[in-house]
Amino acid sequence: MEGQEDSISPITRQWPWLRYASLSFYSAWILLTMGVNTGIATPPLGAEWLSKNLLYLSSGIPLIITLIGCTAFHESVRNRIERGVLTPLMGGVASVCTLVLLACSEYLPLAWYVVLAVGTGVGTAFVCLGVGTLYSTLAGNKIFYTVFFAAALANLLYFMCVAVSRPLGVVLVSLLPLAAATTSSLRGDDAGQIDDDDLIPVNALPKRFFARCISVVSLFSLAIGVVVGVSPSSGAIVHLADVECDGVFASFALTLVLMGCMCLVASKREIDFSAYYYPIMVVACLAALVASLFGSMWPEASLIVVTTSYNMFTLALWCIFTNVAHGTAYNPVYVFGWGRGGSAFGSTLGRAAAVLISLYIPTAQPIQEIIGAVLVIGAIVALLFVLNESTLNEALRKTEQVNEPDDSSCQRSNKLPSWKDACVGVGRHFGLTNRETEVLELLSRGRTTSYIADSLGIAYNTAKGHVRNLYAKCDVHSREEVIDLVERERQSN
Repeated sequence: MEGQEDSISPITRQWPWLRYASLSFYSAWILLTMGVNTGIATPPLGAEWLSKNLLYLSSGIPLIITLIGCTAFHESVRNRIERGVLTPLMGGVASVCTLVLLACSEYLPLAWYVVLAVGTGVGTAFVCLGVGTLYSTLAGNKIFYTVFFAAALANLLYFMCVAVSRPLGVVLVSLLPLAAATTSSLRGDDAGQIDDDDLIPVNALPKRFFARCISVVSLFSLAIGVVVGVSPSSGAIVHLADVECDGVFASFALTLVLMGCMCLVASKREIDFSAYYYPIMVVACLAALVASLFGSMWPEASLIVVTTSYNMFTLALWCIFTNVAHGTAYNPVYVFGWGRGGSAFGSTLGRAAAVLISLYIPTAQPIQEIIGAVLVIGAIVALLFVLNESTLNEALRKTEQVNEPDDSSCQRSNKLPSWKDACVGVGRHFGLTNRETEVLELLSRGRTTSYIADSLGIAYNTAKGHVRNLYAKCDVHSREEVIDLVERERQSN
């Protein structure tokens, strides 16, 4: 393993963001093979729509089983994903199965078609976990920015694969799982190195927070699966030059515009995106509800709104799971296994329900509006009462609130110096550098090392080194002693 780390070190140093493109490759593969609006594959059944749903269900069920099964052995699975060849190997399995499916699907017996679909589901389950454990090393607003650029690249890959000729498109789509697995293995020296003191204990989180989060994920995915699955436009074959592509392009473009506006606002003022993941999910649910109610009147616009809502909801969820995996004692394999498994369970169940509705009920459109509206309303109710805003923000922002000093009362009384002035005094007394004094202020306010690195724009190991030097110069050994030191400085002045 040491030789492997040496071989990839130059790559990670020269292109440090290449590894985060793994989410782009994985997402593009999902869009191109699992989306009902893609005409790349020609399955063995008579109807394109029915065949695409067969592929979705045959791949989705083993994906769910594999993801949830890995959570039972999350410690050993994580070691193999982060330090072994399991992820690239399973990415290769998914790529081979995808290649055969896309190139030879019209010649395959139905049984072999299902077997290969199962192979894609099992293979991409490990790819998803590999990407998830990598993204769990991100902190703060870096999560949102990275996911935004990954989504933009995934959309470009989608249209590139659809636009080229079929033989080349088949090869490109087939390589996506292997590319995702390979790039997620390009971990830097600081990947995954989070101090235990920086992690929120599971028992300190709100009661059954993660279980409630997964229930909301499953419910919303179920609602969107039904709405999209029985949509009158869901069977359209998409090619870049076709008119049918306009809706897909519009939904992708709208998603990127919304995320781009958020990034632009964040660049002008200091915004913590973790406080906005919950509102994003609520707005996405409301938009999907409106689209399901008026889908028969404006089917094209409805599909755009539903797809955009699902994209925004999915991206917000990925950010939430990354926050939970990074900032808490939960194992990343456990978080993404249950998270992605719950999402896949809801969407697969919704797709199965959509197939039954469309097959056995001739007039599916009114029923789609009713069922879709009921399910989306249920998801909104779940967001409001099962996973309420205060609970979500408390969980995501807990590391920033631990031991937060209250300056307001002191500033009103004018008897004690501000916390920042006290930190400057400590730094002057112990000969701290300006950077170490900045770290001291953040550390004494309960900030984690990863938060400090993100806030100051430095590497995690660099922030960790500043903390170590600070401890040595001030002769302290814990955060509590640092806080006491600053408090004594305030009291003495």
